[in-house]
Formats: sequence, structure tokens, C-alpha cells
Amino acid sequence: YAPNSATTICRYICSIMYTASMSAVHQQIGEWVGVAPAQTEQELLQIIERRLPALSQAESVYDSRERALAWLRRPHPQLGQRPPAELLKTDAGSRIVEELLIQIDEGFFA
Repeated sequence: YAPNSATTICRYICSIMYTASMSAVHQQIGEWVGVAPAQTEQELLQIIERRLPALSQAESVYDSRERALAWLRRPHPQLGQRPPAELLKTDAGSRIVEELLIQIDEGFFA
């Protein structure tokens, strides 16, 4: 069995926070990726799988987690004034956000 990347990330985070309860881990990850805490491990894995690539990409484009999270929460004109984080609820929306970040990184949009 080869764990998927989200499982690996979740286990890594849990190992770092080994003294914390799972609910505290879920709360912390929810804060990192800008969502309400997950109630189950499966829900947590889905959140990580969907949001972590876009968050990582945004951090790279904006050179900090704080600026990346601010961008994800701010309405964007290319998304019909919706915040990018809103689109991260689905796989298709995540791909749209990732493509927008590529365009921003290449200088097409601010």
C-alpha cells in the first residue's frame, strides 16, 4: 500500500503534533488551509487534497503564507468577484484557482 500525498501529509503533521488530540490537529490544519475544522479523518484528507496544492502554489507566488491566505480570501475579478478559497470546494474549482495562480505568476493578472 502506497499512501497518497494527503495521507502522508496528515500523518506527518500528526507526528509533529503527537501530543495534541486529533481535534486539535484538525483545527490547526483547518486554520492553515482556511476552512472550518474537519470532523473526520476522511474529510480532513479531502480538504488537504483539494486545498494544499493551491495553498502551496499561492505561497510560492506571494512569498508568504499570510499573503497567500489573504489572496485566497479576497474576491478576485477573474473569478466573478468570488474569493479563490470558495472555488477550492471542488476539484474543478481547485484547477481554476491553480490556473489563475499560474497566470498571476507569469504576469497576466495581479
